[in-house]
Amino acid sequence: MLWRSSCGLSGLERAPARRRLPLTEEPEPLSDSAGYVVYLFGTARRRPQTVEEIFKLPPVARQIGIANAFKATLPAGAAWEIIPAFSRSRKVSFVDHAGFAKAVDAAAAMGGILVLASIANLMAATRLDRMRPAFDALNATTAVPVLDAATRQIWGERSLAERSGDLDAAILNSKVKSQRIKAGIARSVTDRAPPRATNRSAAVSSVKRKADARARALSDFVECLGAQLPAGQALSPATLARALNDAGIPSPGGTTWSYNGAKNLIARQASLGTASDKP
Repeated sequence: MLWRSSCGLSGLERAPARRRLPLTEEPEPLSDSAGYVVYLFGTARRRPQTVEEIFKLPPVARQIGIANAFKATLPAGAAWEIIPAFSRSRKVSFVDHAGFAKAVDAAAAMGGILVLASIANLMAATRLDRMRPAFDALNATTAVPVLDAATRQIWGERSLAERSGDLDAAILNSKVKSQRIKAGIARSVTDRAPPRATNRSAAVSSVKRKADARARALSDFVECLGAQLPAGQALSPATLARALNDAGIPSPGGTTWSYNGAKNLIARQASLGTASDKP
């Protein structure tokens, strides 16, 4: 998505100006009559809805700071146009976006200069596989001068060896960063605490062992209660629950016995053998 603004520096001045980078040599003064088109680019996972939201994107905000510092060195009244753009995908580099071509056309239409806040920063934010194409696209941009505001140098006026050196440095930094990330991921995997010995089946086995032990411990109580019933009458869960509660024996959960809880106890004792079995 692209927004274009020709309302002076109103958008740019919303970000604090950054300290001007020290230069070993003062650059040649630019023409008083030159116009400037500032191309800002950043990536964001969430789609900005307004120009203001684009200006707040961290990479764009940094570019605004550099652009503000550069504008402060220009003659008063110099034509100044802002073209901000963004992408939700890192597969799209700053030169791949349609905003770059629009900025070039705008600069050419006014016979001016295309301003990139920091080519080094833009290249650093570019995916490794898109760095070489971005480098070639910059070299192929001959319709207008491309000014790096951070270094105050015209890209095309630098030697090919200097430009290539910047590309090599960006590629190396990207590879080192990628290796560090991969190494960090590998360490996080190897340093991860071993999984707990307990798992679902182990937990189920533990619950079963406790329930079996409880059933055996209550076998005498159940057998005694059953002996008090008339011959041929089976002990009902309701009778057992009432007797357990009257005797003050808590349920497995520490509360009173319910019909289902007593029913489960009778069934478990039956599965263990006889009610007279002892632990």
